[in-house]
Amino acid sequence: MRATKELRMLLDQRGVSWMPSAWSPQYETYYQTDNGVGVVASEINGKITARFESRITPEQAVDATIGHGPEGEMHMCENCACAYELNIIDKGYGKPRFCPNCGSRLMYS
Repeated sequence: MRATKELRMLLDQRGVSWMPSAWSPQYETYYQTDNGVGVVASEINGKITARFESRITPEQAVDATIGHGPEGEMHMCENCACAYELNIIDKGYGKPRFCPNCGSRLMYS
C-alpha cells in the first residue's frame, strides 16, 4: 500500500478531515490538527514527510529553529502537552521561548 493511501486511511479511521494537496494530489495530503495547525504530508520514496503550517512571529521562527537549550534536556508545553528533547545542534542557544507545536510562550521554573 502506498504511504499516502495508508495515511489517508488512518486519518479517515480517526475522523480527521483531509484533502489532496493542490500541488500534488496523488502524493500530498493536507489536514489540520486538533489545535488548528495545518499539516502537509508528502510521500517521498514510500515514506511520509510532514510540514506544519502555523502562523508564527519572526521571533517564534528563530526560537523554533535555533533558540534552544542544552543537549538532552526535555521540555513540555503546558498549553498543548507537547514534549520535545533538545539535541546537540541546539546546544548553547538557551531555552526556547515558544512551543514548536502550538506557538504558546513557554514558562520555566
